[in-house]
Amino acid sequence: MEAGPCSATPATGRVKVWVDLAMPAMAAVPMPSPSSRSDYYQALQAQQSGLSARLHALGATELARVYLVRNAIVVELPASAIEAVRRLPGVRRVSLVTHPYRIDPPPPTQ
Repeated sequence: MEAGPCSATPATGRVKVWVDLAMPAMAAVPMPSPSSRSDYYQALQAQQSGLSARLHALGATELARVYLVRNAIVVELPASAIEAVRRLPGVRRVSLVTHPYRIDPPPPTQ
C-alpha cells in the first residue's frame, strides 16, 4: 500500500486532508447484481467507520466521506498527526485538500 505524498505540509496547526483507503471505490468494481453492490457498499462503510475511529483517536474531525468514485474520508487534524495516519492499516494515501468543494448560495429572487 502506498502512502502518497502530502506536499507542503504545514509543520504546525490543523490541516484538512483526504485519507484514501485501500479498498477500490464502488465505481471501480464490477458488480453483477444489486445484492453484490449492497454487500460491497457495506464493506466500504465498515472500512471507513473503522478508520474514522482511529482518526478520531489521533485528534481528527471527520468532514466528509466518499465512496462512489473514490474511497476516502476528508478530515481536519493536527499537522503533526499526518505521518501517524499514513501508517494506519488500510490507508493507501494521505493528501492535502487543495480544492475544497463549495456550494454557492442560490441567486437572489426578484
